[in-house]
Amino acid sequence: MYTVSQAIYAPTLREKGGEIEAARKLHPLIKDWMLPIWVALPQKKDKPFLRPTALAKREVGRVQAAWDGNVGIWDPSHLIMADDPNRDAYLLGFLLDQFLKFGCRAIPLANLRESYARLSVMANHARKSGSGIAVRVSIDDFDDTELLDLLLANARLAPSDCVLVLDLGEPDDVDLDDLAESLGGWVETFLSKGEWGKIVVSASSYPFRNPAPKNGTAYAPRHEWNLWTWATEMAPQLKSQAIFGDYGADGVIRDLSGGGIPIPHARYAESNRWRIERVSDTARIRVVMQNIRDSPNFAGRAFSAGDEYFDDCASGVRENCGTPTEWRFANMSHHITTALHALAVAYERTWPERVAQTPAQRALAL
Repeated sequence: MYTVSQAIYAPTLREKGGEIEAARKLHPLIKDWMLPIWVALPQKKDKPFLRPTALAKREVGRVQAAWDGNVGIWDPSHLIMADDPNRDAYLLGFLLDQFLKFGCRAIPLANLRESYARLSVMANHARKSGSGIAVRVSIDDFDDTELLDLLLANARLAPSDCVLVLDLGEPDDVDLDDLAESLGGWVETFLSKGEWGKIVVSASSYPFRNPAPKNGTAYAPRHEWNLWTWATEMAPQLKSQAIFGDYGADGVIRDLSGGGIPIPHARYAESNRWRIERVSDTARIRVVMQNIRDSPNFAGRAFSAGDEYFDDCASGVRENCGTPTEWRFANMSHHITTALHALAVAYERTWPERVAQTPAQRALAL
């Protein structure tokens, strides 16, 4: 399968403009440390299915813009391309061929109960391209390993051909200790089946509903990060057996249909919690940026492209503070960099210096 040995972080990211820009602007020297799981967005409801060329332009274009030729996982679970399952599977194969044609090293992701038609297409692509596949197993299925055995047999692939994504869902402070104690044992159980290309432990506790009051601040714990750090303290070998994954500065995926009115706010990852700043209307979004910039845990404008954006908005270098897509970019850019930096320390990796433009230089550029 594609080489993923350098990866120490695997965030699940929606194919939205904010995530794409955050990944694109990540420091080039640390991109190999990240194995993003790109979640393809569904087609618009009540609209005709996209033609194959339009599908390829959308999917390959988004992943290529975000991640260029770096290895990533591509999750088509929410992308239904035709009413007929065989037609849908055919189009899936067409898209995977297009990824290959344009130099995108995308590893297709299958769910544990993936349809045979889709799984066959992914497995054939894995053998033809050498990509391997990713397999997601949810926590409810951790004790039923026969399903995983069946999937591997149907795909005619070995564990070494696969990235195994262990999805812990939404951990909370009630079951955090039990999960941390159990995690090492679960990973050992899956390792007994063979050496996997990579094992990802994925979860998110970001609140489904915005917890901040209008014109106020709220904090939410990063339970998934706390879980990972506690689990690796109890079982230090876990760091060499698996890697950490989250959903960036967002929660697990429930609905990708969209259509809601964006809430003017920002989400700022701190060491073990998120700071959520919210205002009543978009005209006051600069206050959000100033509150983050002036907080004691602001990482500094050089830390990430997102932090540079926060600082530029707060200082007035930017005439306006952009759009919800740009706020999302800043949230995600800072979050991804925060997670990678903490993991780089844990794995004793040398962190590269990022040079930011000064506010004066930025003002001239704008």
